[in-house]
Amino acid sequence: MREYRLPCGYEPSAARSNVVESWDRRDDLQLTADDFERADLLLVMDDGNLAAVTARCPPTHRPKLRRLTEFCRAYDSRAVPDPYYGDAADFERVLDLVEDACEGLLAHVRRELAARDAAAAPAWRVSPAARSRARTCGQCRNRASAPRR
Repeated sequence: MREYRLPCGYEPSAARSNVVESWDRRDDLQLTADDFERADLLLVMDDGNLAAVTARCPPTHRPKLRRLTEFCRAYDSRAVPDPYYGDAADFERVLDLVEDACEGLLAHVRRELAARDAAAAPAWRVSPAARSRARTCGQCRNRASAPRR
């Protein structure tokens, strides 16, 4: 059984849900100006987060700001609710919502990367299999270099 160090006033049943693993490892990271520049996507959990990040974000990078729940496939929620003072069921609902959103996010990232790869590929690109066949000797099909004429 894992040990949990919980903040004062925290609902103990939340610890049993195995959602909160350790408050000791929890780090709050602040976005820097460089983050807005480097990131392709910046995700927030709710409208309060979105307002705070939007206020700091340069206008040219605001299209990168998205709610995590925009990527949900099975759930319809505008925000990830805060289960802090709820019971174990509240934590489970949040976990289900976040897992659903992350699956949708992963699908989105895969589509975006495939689109970037397709856009960056030159029209003359030859497949690795075709390149391999082109380097073999036509008579013996060995990978030895064919004599050049």
